[in-house]
Amino acid sequence: MIKTFSEITDMYDMRTGLIKAGSETMHEYMYHQMFEACLNFERYVFKPNSGKKLSLFDVFKESVMVFDKSDIDGGYFIYNIYLPSNYSHNKEYALLVYMIFDDSMTRYPVHPYRIVREKSGDAIVLSFVTRWEYQWDYINEINIINVVNETLEKFNINRDRVYLIGICAGANRAFNLLCKIPDVFSAFINIAGTPIFDDKEPESLNLDNIRNTPIELLFTVNDMWYNVSAVINSLKTFYKAKQWIFHDIEHEEFIDLFNSKKLLNYIMKIPSCNFPKVVQFTTSEPVFNKSYWLKIENFISLKEKATVYAQIEKRNMIRIECNNIDFLSILINRFAMDIDQNITIAVNGIEKNMPISDYCKIEIKTDGNRLAVNEIPLCEESFYRNYRTLKINENLLGIRQLYLKECLIVINNNLDGQNEEFYNKLYRILQQPLEFRARNYRYKTACEKDIGIARLGQSNFVAVVDSRNMSSLHRRIIDETGILKVGKEFIKLKFNPKEYQGEYFALIKAINPFNAEHRILAIVFNSDNLQNKIIDF
Repeated sequence: MIKTFSEITDMYDMRTGLIKAGSETMHEYMYHQMFEACLNFERYVFKPNSGKKLSLFDVFKESVMVFDKSDIDGGYFIYNIYLPSNYSHNKEYALLVYMIFDDSMTRYPVHPYRIVREKSGDAIVLSFVTRWEYQWDYINEINIINVVNETLEKFNINRDRVYLIGICAGANRAFNLLCKIPDVFSAFINIAGTPIFDDKEPESLNLDNIRNTPIELLFTVNDMWYNVSAVINSLKTFYKAKQWIFHDIEHEEFIDLFNSKKLLNYIMKIPSCNFPKVVQFTTSEPVFNKSYWLKIENFISLKEKATVYAQIEKRNMIRIECNNIDFLSILINRFAMDIDQNITIAVNGIEKNMPISDYCKIEIKTDGNRLAVNEIPLCEESFYRNYRTLKINENLLGIRQLYLKECLIVINNNLDGQNEEFYNKLYRILQQPLEFRARNYRYKTACEKDIGIARLGQSNFVAVVDSRNMSSLHRRIIDETGILKVGKEFIKLKFNPKEYQGEYFALIKAINPFNAEHRILAIVFNSDNLQNKIIDF
């Protein structure tokens, strides 16, 4: 209840601000929800003490607004979860994941009946406030994925009945999420939305990734927000799409379809695609690397996208074509995938014959004209645990990993007055690196002279190191992490087996030498001529 009050008074104002529609939403829905929370809390306070610790659902019954405390700054990631009436742990349920528009209120969920007026008794519902610009906020994206994963693990959910539903700006965002984790959702329902591309990189949304996902597109020819021709044109990209075109209905009126119980029941009858014969996957982010039975284990170069096309061509043949990948793996369930005990695996034209177990993981490494294949037998339980996994490997985020948790920006002692403008600009960027974000993530700064080793070991931290003029702390970071070697002439830098000479700058993530549970980011440079390049990186 207190969190609800504090969040309302601390709402983050994005570029559009609290426009009229947003203000009306706040008064009509948010305060209604706040007073409802007060009423439920009052019931709990005056309930006879049974000596039993109650859960949120014991107090608030079927509808709970969750305030998930952030490891970054103590702020909250907020979402709603709804349980069916008479929920039982012994019964299996579907999961409906709603991504809704934000009414210019950015991150605060609107009232439950605005989202799901007529809930299905056969499904658990998650709802997130989304906006298409948030797709560049990887922190918010990982928060959503983690909540979906926790919900799948906590409740008795049928993994073949997990559905993604997006409306308006939420549908835009849902497309992006679906392309990154295509094997999680059984079907996607797009209501009055369309795929949104990055103008600078129009192929950034890899729609081929969702070739196996059934997609229902509901839109109107009278839409004032989206180009209907673009929506219809996007159908060419989808393999399993069905379109519903409505006339004489405005964009805002789609909320009635969004809340339709008939639509919910229709959605939950869509069959999922398990163990598809063809898996196609393209990604530029190593952290998003899995689709169904295929996983990209390693990129050759992070400057390019990794692409793979895998097909169960015959009972005894799996053919794979890949680019910018030197290590991948596939999961085999012989019975579900209808595969023989002796198979041929062909990767970029190179074949390998081998016997396989009923359940197994096959690791495949490629190096030019050589192909190395290793089979790891699995039990059925282990196979499905690997096949259904949704857990994010944060180490694969690279330098972005530091900002998922508390991160201290260390300010150098005695800044050079000549370069003060550069340092001030750099520290501002480091303190808030995301232009588009679901909320203001707060990262603290501290001057080097005011902190000790104990403080640096409490969290991730960032240090800016001019190799021509290193402090004792900078030298200790360089020496104890062993991340690089800086030559005495300052024009030579060695990192792992590589050596760089001349003017350089490097952003290097390493284990925090003062606490192995955390990470550091060292920004190392040796020339004032690189200041603009560092700022623009």
